[in-house]
Amino acid sequence: MNRVILFCFLSFAGFCASLNEPQKLIEEWQACQLESPMGSKCLHTKRDVITLHNYVDLLQRNPQQMGLDIMNVQIQLTKLQAQENPDPMRVKVLKNDLAGMLATVGWLESPK
Repeated sequence: MNRVILFCFLSFAGFCASLNEPQKLIEEWQACQLESPMGSKCLHTKRDVITLHNYVDLLQRNPQQMGLDIMNVQIQLTKLQAQENPDPMRVKVLKNDLAGMLATVGWLESPK
């Protein structure tokens, strides 16, 4: 699973959610819906919301596959970090993929 997760680089009043904060990301997206035209911050948020939607969809359709995808990212990350000179951007992407998937599982599957 090779998804590139884009991050909010611009922070407006400290309100810049990421995939590891699904509820905050949704709230940010709802606020973006009021903007016309959407700024770059909202375009990044839109991409993250699409990725979150894909994670939620996979978790609901096939939780075992979601678990396998999480393990696959963990394995890729471990192998990459074992290299002498790992690509720092790839490490960052994998760490953020993993954080997003784990946050989605925790958000939807943990008892409230």
